[in-house]
Amino acid sequence: QQRRSVTSITCRPHKNQFLSVGEDNKILLWDSKVAEAVLSSKQNFCSFSAAWQSENLFFCGLEDGSVQLMDVRKFGDCVMEHTGLHKDAIFAMSWGTSSNLLATGSDDGKFSVLEVINEKL
Repeated sequence: QQRRSVTSITCRPHKNQFLSVGEDNKILLWDSKVAEAVLSSKQNFCSFSAAWQSENLFFCGLEDGSVQLMDVRKFGDCVMEHTGLHKDAIFAMSWGTSSNLLATGSDDGKFSVLEVINEKL
């Protein structure tokens, strides 16, 4: 369970699972079949938004305006990071599955689009 505000929930593709992030620096993977978190990771940062890139990879939008790509098979490990994208926290993100584009929106009032090629931003 998140101990502070849940800021984003996103459904895992092709699974009955959901990912939640929040102000308590936790990332939780929930399984709807058992109605509980099956994986939990305490981070050194606060994630305000999340979006799945594939069945095993997901993005987190961070409080410092950067984006991390993480692998659920190594839960909590960052695969890659893009820093300096925004000046403030990323509160919204969406993955375009057919275009390989990640759109982000921030508290700085800006909208950014990143192209992801071979898991590189």
